[in-house]
Amino acid sequence: MDNLKKIFVKTWNFPFNLDKPLSDLLIILGFQAIQVNDDNIVGKLYLRVEPSNKAFSICHADVIDLTGNKFSAECRVIAKADRGEWARCAKIAMLSVLKQAFGILEPSWGVLTGVRPGKLANKILFAGENPEKVLVENYLLVGSNAKLISDIVKKQNAILSRNVRDIAVYIGVPYCPSRCLYCSFPTGIMPPEDEFQQNFCDSVEEDIRAVVQLISMYGLRIKSLYIGGGTPTSLNDVFFQKLMNVISNNFSVGLIDEFTVEAGRPDCINAEKIRAMEEAGVNRISINPQTMHDRTLVAIGRRHTVKQVYDAFATIRKSNISIVNMDLIVGLPQEGMRDMEYSLDKMLDFYPENLTVHSLALKKSSPLFQICKDYEFVSAEEASLVFDHASLVAEKLGMSPYYLYRQHYMLGNLANIGYAKPGTECIYNMQMMEEQDTVIGIGPSSATKVPALDGHHLYKFHMPKNFYDYKTNAKQLFTKRAETIALRYEQEE
Repeated sequence: MDNLKKIFVKTWNFPFNLDKPLSDLLIILGFQAIQVNDDNIVGKLYLRVEPSNKAFSICHADVIDLTGNKFSAECRVIAKADRGEWARCAKIAMLSVLKQAFGILEPSWGVLTGVRPGKLANKILFAGENPEKVLVENYLLVGSNAKLISDIVKKQNAILSRNVRDIAVYIGVPYCPSRCLYCSFPTGIMPPEDEFQQNFCDSVEEDIRAVVQLISMYGLRIKSLYIGGGTPTSLNDVFFQKLMNVISNNFSVGLIDEFTVEAGRPDCINAEKIRAMEEAGVNRISINPQTMHDRTLVAIGRRHTVKQVYDAFATIRKSNISIVNMDLIVGLPQEGMRDMEYSLDKMLDFYPENLTVHSLALKKSSPLFQICKDYEFVSAEEASLVFDHASLVAEKLGMSPYYLYRQHYMLGNLANIGYAKPGTECIYNMQMMEEQDTVIGIGPSSATKVPALDGHHLYKFHMPKNFYDYKTNAKQLFTKRAETIALRYEQEE
């Protein structure tokens, strides 16, 4: 945030509060919105609405720069439009006037600022329109990004059943063996004491049994089961085996299409844990090296080596777990283009079934945010070229894009892209990201998301991040989650 140019912003007459989407776009464009007029601003931005007639209104955007020059733009909006349409028009007017005043480049994702562009593409598709065309013309995406997200959505719709009874179940283990420098997730260090791990497994077992009752009550079918974190394999061998047993004893794993464990850290994978996963019916696992450079692994606090990545992968390939995903991050500190391209090229040593390429998102809650000035980072332009290289590597691996999401404060305003060989696409990733299927969360820090009948809104419930709060208030939490799920499924009875 320190390198953002401050701009004074004032809005009025809008029928909705658009502070968040406008602020998000300003950040992408390199500005920080402030409401106090001080000497450090680069100009003043005024956004207002005036009625044109009963059917339409006009969103006006004016910028006055420090020399007193005034620039103006406007966008017409249907007066009775929803909040999303008002935000689109306001952002278009704002983008246009900022281009005039400061010569900024139009972002490759146009005026989209949300995490899930696929949801918008699906909405357009279900309305009977061409998503690629609408995204370019109405949302100002560059053609390649509009085609990418349009193709991904069409692929997902061909894979997912869209049966309202098909759900995903997420079991959270929000602990890791160490905290990564860039991590902004609400995870902690796994306590090594047997007593804690025993209590954790017992609490999750109670949670699982409560969910099994809900699934039976509403006749739901688990399409995908995902154990994530954190790093679930940071449990020691005994309690990881216990967790696998609890899951296989309570869920009909043989009827579940996909059972994934996010192993994450290669140093937490061993033959005993692989065997426990095999016996429980796991058919998909994720190993996340993030980089193939030992010096970077040390710098970001991963506490494993490149050799351990190779060793873990070799161990998994000896098992019956057929699908392996590997994660890499573009933009880690002190890495240049060639470093990142090297890591991508090393994926050809493994030939995983899935590859997920992330762009570094520097968030305030990460340790890296506090010390980012101490490091050098690749430029946005170079990061974009690395993503082009990732696409070529994925093609060599026989993969194509199947899911995509974005984050705030991402390097280069890029996107996280998941690639997969045909028939190995992660069902859970698609269910979770596009928010059209119910996802039931189990464990501390997990989220339950239930799509409303209107197809646009979500009922949400979050378990507390703190394990003590989760354990102490378990009965009340289970009741609140059940009430959230009932909002959808009792309406259909």
